[in-house]
Amino acid sequence: MTRSLTSAVFALLFLLSSRPASAQARLNFLQPDTHDEPTQVLSTNPIGLAARFLNVEYERRLADALSAGVGASHLPASVGLGTYTNSDVFVRYYPGGRVFRGVSVDLKTGLTTYGHGGVGPGAGFDVNANHWLNERVVVSAGVGLKRVFAGDDSFVQRTIRIINIGIGY
Repeated sequence: MTRSLTSAVFALLFLLSSRPASAQARLNFLQPDTHDEPTQVLSTNPIGLAARFLNVEYERRLADALSAGVGASHLPASVGLGTYTNSDVFVRYYPGGRVFRGVSVDLKTGLTTYGHGGVGPGAGFDVNANHWLNERVVVSAGVGLKRVFAGDDSFVQRTIRIINIGIGY
């Protein structure tokens, strides 16, 4: 199942990154004073896919410097680190004034499944940096913390986004 899910994610990213020839003549949104900017980004972690860590994130622009989104990740027990599943909703702020550009800070909340069936709500933050390779492909990296509230088993989960590749559309 992991192999078919990985193939499906790559196929989706390929389809979203392709464009008709008529769209290729548009102005590059990376140039100043152009308004043909993406309004949403779908991303995954290709390095994680190779290690069977599945991760997907969807982010949508709300305002010039604000976006919101959802993310989910899963690490199967067969990797040897215990089962881990996470889902979050987040609000992301871009201090530079342009969504999907440069540094961002987000607040998130969601559920985390850990160990042998434990589930706990959590809240946290991330700091990320984005770099666009072209009109469609963005690379991001970042770090964050999430506090999982699970009674006596409460813990702080460190997150390190080594690299995410996103498709803007």
